[in-house]
Amino acid sequence: MNAEPLETWIDTSGSGLESLLHHPLLNPPYGYVIGVVLWPVFLSILSVWGLLMSSLPSSVVTPGGLALGVGGPVVTSMSSALVMGATAWNTPRERIRRQFALLSLSFLLAVPLFGLYFDWPTIPYGRELGLSVFAAHELSKIVLLGPAIGVAFLIFPLLMLGDRSHRE
Repeated sequence: MNAEPLETWIDTSGSGLESLLHHPLLNPPYGYVIGVVLWPVFLSILSVWGLLMSSLPSSVVTPGGLALGVGGPVVTSMSSALVMGATAWNTPRERIRRQFALLSLSFLLAVPLFGLYFDWPTIPYGRELGLSVFAAHELSKIVLLGPAIGVAFLIFPLLMLGDRSHRE
């Protein structure tokens, strides 16, 4: 009876986090867009929850409101910062300075978006469009405030790109 030697297996897949870090969606500009878009999506979910609260029993509203009101901003903040940071980390060395310049200009876009939201807490001509006051306010929040917060989170990739540029 001949014994065959066991084959040697080598793991070439890498760690799960390493493969996740190099996901194609975490390359510029996709990761930056995802990080900014997370905020309007979160505010949309918050608006829908506000509409549903009137028809749901209080046993559902209280825990759901706590989870969405407390956990939602934390998860959205962490996700936005991590996605944009990973995208900045994946930026090739030869494109760091150009990405830094483009993100700096985009970061300045947050100021007028915040200003527009504070000037127009409801969408102008909302009544003419047939929107209720609640819908006009929520639409303004989603269209102006969401992207403003998302663009403000560009500070994280700017810091990472600045650090990478400084190290070279």
